Amino acid sequence: MTDVLTETKARKLIDRARRHLSTGNRAECRRLLQRAIPLAEGNAALILAISNPLAAAAGPSKALRLLSTAPLSDQDINGQIVALTKQLIPHLGREDDETPTGFLVDLLEAPGVSPEGLFPICVTQLLKNSKLTALARESSSDGQAILETTAAAPLLIALISNAIAANPILERLLTSARRAAFQRFLDGGASPLEGLDILLTALARQNFLNEYCHALGDEKEEGAGRLIDQTLADDTLTNNALLTLAALRSCYAPLSASQNLDKIERALQDYPNPPPGFTAMWREQIEEPREEKRLAADIGADIAPASAIEDDVSRKVRDQYEVFPYPRWSRSAYQATRSFSDELRAQLPALPDAELEAAPATPEILIAGGGTGQHPVPLAGRVPEAQMTVVDLSLTSLAYAKRKANEQGLSNITFAQADILGLADWERRFDVIESVGVLHHMRDPMAGWRVLSNLLRPGGWMKIGLYSHHARGYVRAARSWITDRYGDDAKEMRRFRNDILSGGSDHPLASLTQAYDFYSLSNCRDMFFHVQEHQFTIPQIAAAIEDLGLEFMGFQLASAEWFKGYAARHPEDPSQRNLTNWDRYETEDNRLFGAMYAFWLRKPD
Repeated sequence: MTDVLTETKARKLIDRARRHLSTGNRAECRRLLQRAIPLAEGNAALILAISNPLAAAAGPSKALRLLSTAPLSDQDINGQIVALTKQLIPHLGREDDETPTGFLVDLLEAPGVSPEGLFPICVTQLLKNSKLTALARESSSDGQAILETTAAAPLLIALISNAIAANPILERLLTSARRAAFQRFLDGGASPLEGLDILLTALARQNFLNEYCHALGDEKEEGAGRLIDQTLADDTLTNNALLTLAALRSCYAPLSASQNLDKIERALQDYPNPPPGFTAMWREQIEEPREEKRLAADIGADIAPASAIEDDVSRKVRDQYEVFPYPRWSRSAYQATRSFSDELRAQLPALPDAELEAAPATPEILIAGGGTGQHPVPLAGRVPEAQMTVVDLSLTSLAYAKRKANEQGLSNITFAQADILGLADWERRFDVIESVGVLHHMRDPMAGWRVLSNLLRPGGWMKIGLYSHHARGYVRAARSWITDRYGDDAKEMRRFRNDILSGGSDHPLASLTQAYDFYSLSNCRDMFFHVQEHQFTIPQIAAAIEDLGLEFMGFQLASAEWFKGYAARHPEDPSQRNLTNWDRYETEDNRLFGAMYAFWLRKPD
């Protein structure tokens, strides 16, 4: 780590380099940055500061090589490193370059980095590997070549171990690799799998992440679990062979489904150096679900009155999420702590500061429909002064969320199983209520929205998320196609997915392969097979807001460019709160609310 004097000298050189860059003198900028580089050794912040101008002065490849030397121990800096890496990688050439590959492997495991956020640039880099892409495109590829090539691709191994492989080319490659490994087992038992332990544990972790959505090749593969269990029962297997075979077993179903689970657990305990990745696989498939079952017993004790789930639609939705808790997630991107007013400012950049002055400093927040905690858990860490209550229909989802909160050591978040409709007589009141992606799954969204509005204190803030009718035409098309063709269990969803993937670009629903939600069973169920869904237009939302007596404060958008687009169209509305204008804008560009309308409201004092 650099000392204060060295860092000061480096900062001066960087500042001078930036000034030269701003005047177009790239050569002098490069010279000064080269003098600063040795001074930055071991200092992630300085390396990042140099890499930014170096990209403009010397090109993305040199900047990325420098950036890859940064230590990845600081969560806050890691987020900025990821942001710059995302900018640089798309501009690299197609030539083989080990720097981004090795660096991305490190980033995927770095603290405070979301693997899902890295997925697009990892795929960009992987698809430069002509061997991988050729094997994926050839349905009759040689099994030996598939196994050798995938096992020797460290970025692929790291990516599928940490994030859902939401890409049709990768899915073809992974199903071929799994099938080739299974064929080796059929041909010779456990012995031919020697040396494939790293690949098999990565494949097992991927299939657990995507909830075994990948199609099976034939009847033998459909019976893979049973056949492998028969061999796992062999007492002559070494610990290494047993654990490697167990990894193949968990490529087809969670380890908990194995008839030899106790034997696998003993082998893991007795083995001083288990195959790489196996400990993580065991934690994800056995230890974490066991912990969630223990946590589920405590959920609900802190909420009064207890909210019975009596509505028929609510019960169907609960049952769906008990089987398919949504969404599975591993790590969220680290964000520095901030006040609730700063949280609002980040989401509503056009809102005048004067509107935020009355935001509570220590808000009591209700998250109505928290699911597996992908939103509320990071929010509780990001706004530590908040006291948060999270309710959801699904106990399975809440237990997942509580485990994730415990992993982060959060003490400002409480979980309870409840139906929004059952909270109508609740005496508690909240400064902030968020219900995103929930109301549109209720029998009567307005009834649920009214309950939440009544739970909000005067002057309180409310965030609502509702599906856009304009943006979800592709979902309506998928649902129409599914009707009378498919059931709604896991096997039918796998068939639905495989029909689309096998149909290629000629399939009427081929565009669905570009959707992230297509690549896991819980996401696919939530997106295309949901038991209940309403879709909305902005005029409908405007009428509901007026009926509830709330004040529209602004939309949250995925891209700052769309805020700029609104400002260019409507300079007369600097706070960007005119819903009629937004309705017009959406008709021009239905990408605005591709996920859903997410917007903030305020209850008058």
